[in-house]
Amino acid sequence: MVATLIGLAYTVFSEWLNVDLRQSWNYAAAMPRLPPWGTGLAPFLQWLLLPPLVMLTARPPARPFAR
Repeated sequence: MVATLIGLAYTVFSEWLNVDLRQSWNYAAAMPRLPPWGTGLAPFLQWLLLPPLVMLTARPPARPFAR
């Protein structure tokens, strides 16, 4: 959860910095943007979904109870 929140926060900050402040790049007209921040939907969803999926995939299998 921490990795996801840090990734989301960095994405919102980085895209604000590069799109709005520096204007070093911009979104295509087809990219949906999130209204409160103007962050692109695809990068936001990428950070929202991928870290939990990767961590679930990478975790070791559960061991059965030893009696």
